[in-house]
Amino acid sequence: MQKIDFIKMHGLGNDFVIIDNRIENIDISKNLIHQLSDRKSGAGCDQLITINSSNESDIDASIEIFNPSGDRAEACGNGTRCVAKLLFDESQKK
Repeated sequence: MQKIDFIKMHGLGNDFVIIDNRIENIDISKNLIHQLSDRKSGAGCDQLITINSSNESDIDASIEIFNPSGDRAEACGNGTRCVAKLLFDESQKK
């Protein structure tokens, strides 16, 4: 497996692998999601989240949420809260 930088966060009992795809353009395949989500051989998580660049001038970032099966999730409040904290902390450094 290729080296991938990620952040692991926990929110109210759920855990997430978060990849900042604004920095690296990593192809998020089902195989990669399976590998990273696996609790025995990977980082282990309830969901994998990518932070992506936005083409909209008034939007700083967008996210995609994936279940361990590799399918996209429509939403995840706890995961969104974790990403919001990362983006807030990042904005305070500027």
